[in-house]
Amino acid sequence: IGFVGYSGGEGSAGTDPDEAAKFARETRIDAMAISVGNVHLQQDKEGGLDEPRIHAIEAVTEVPLVIHGGSGVPVAQRRALARGSSICKFNIGTELRMAFGAALREAVNKDPSRFDRVTILKDTHDPVVAATRKVLQAFKGEN
Repeated sequence: IGFVGYSGGEGSAGTDPDEAAKFARETRIDAMAISVGNVHLQQDKEGGLDEPRIHAIEAVTEVPLVIHGGSGVPVAQRRALARGSSICKFNIGTELRMAFGAALREAVNKDPSRFDRVTILKDTHDPVVAATRKVLQAFKGEN
């Protein structure tokens, strides 16, 4: 509900809490993606989510919330919201695609005579798994 924009492109249009409540009530959805300052394809963690808007949506809905463009959300805010809000899912595709792209470039450049896609792509597995583990471990925090 609302519109999640793109880094370097069209900006986001935030979710209206009343519209979210109506949509959740009328559709009886299982989870609802919202626009609260999140941006697709954001490569840095300098963004941040509009927590007052999140709380306003939570006040009028009972549905779990989803954040598209979660790669741009600062890790500490991601952790705090995962623990203390209705947000149940952060989409972090950009973060993982960045790890994949770096690993793929390294694999291709490591041996210019290598051409088999299977052997090249094998070299991307461990870096993507490591990036995924890093994201998941960050939800635990320091303690």
